[in-house]
Amino acid sequence: MTSELVKKNLASMEYRNDIDGIRFFSCLIVIFFHLELAGFENGWLGVDVFFVISGFLITQIIIKEIDASRSWLPAFYMRRVRRIIPHCIVALIFSWIPAYFFLYPEPMVSFAKSILASEFFISNFLFFYESGYFVPISK
Repeated sequence: MTSELVKKNLASMEYRNDIDGIRFFSCLIVIFFHLELAGFENGWLGVDVFFVISGFLITQIIIKEIDASRSWLPAFYMRRVRRIIPHCIVALIFSWIPAYFFLYPEPMVSFAKSILASEFFISNFLFFYESGYFVPISK
């Protein structure tokens, strides 16, 4: 009965055009940064905005689940796993293919560490340990 109530609460969450618009622009900031367009040297800002929006939406979901049930955490994480893992696996596979053909041994070792860290959702720790998360990009 409780899981039905949670599903009903989640289904009643209304779609927000404004949030999708902000997400779109935050992604554009990151893309423009990687394209090295003038005025977009702070691409991390797009990532930060995207994370804040995601945190806002996830917090809404968690609050609704807490109101509906005491055992919200396992259901919450199972939904996240079902939603994220398939896409993650596809991205990792399609990253391995060109890496196998185009990377030399030393960069391949670094790439493999990155992929392994991604599989366990600890890549930010790896990148922080290897170079420092907030170190400016050198050109």
